Amino acid sequence: MTVFGTRRHGKPRYQAGQSLLEFALVVIFLVLVMVGIIDFARFFFSYGTLANAAREGARYGIIYPTNVDGGDEPDPDNIMYHTRERLGIMGNALETPFIEVTFPDGCHTVSCRVSVKVTAFFKTWTPLIPRFPMVGQAVMYIE
Repeated sequence: MTVFGTRRHGKPRYQAGQSLLEFALVVIFLVLVMVGIIDFARFFFSYGTLANAAREGARYGIIYPTNVDGGDEPDPDNIMYHTRERLGIMGNALETPFIEVTFPDGCHTVSCRVSVKVTAFFKTWTPLIPRFPMVGQAVMYIE
């Protein structure tokens, strides 16, 4: 038997709608937090990959310091190609990686330095966080 304004279990009818509204408000916040945590993990993985790519490019540069190519066609025997190859694992998480190879001492001989700097924009999945630049740089001495 039901009484006017209540269900069989004794709760008023408006409480079912209130619970649904509260759940809808809380689930939006929880999903946003979960996606933010995933973005945080993706950021650390991307930063590690970016720094590792710069390190690998600099390592190749200290062995072959004259192999610098900034052309449009990728040459597999140059510093920029080896750096870009290490960024391939990231897929589309990084936008427009820019690789800059410089020789701070102005020479290409033993005991001079090679600097490889990789700059890219990180795309987040969280709608509230805009894309932001990440920079990885490695400086090594030519062997």
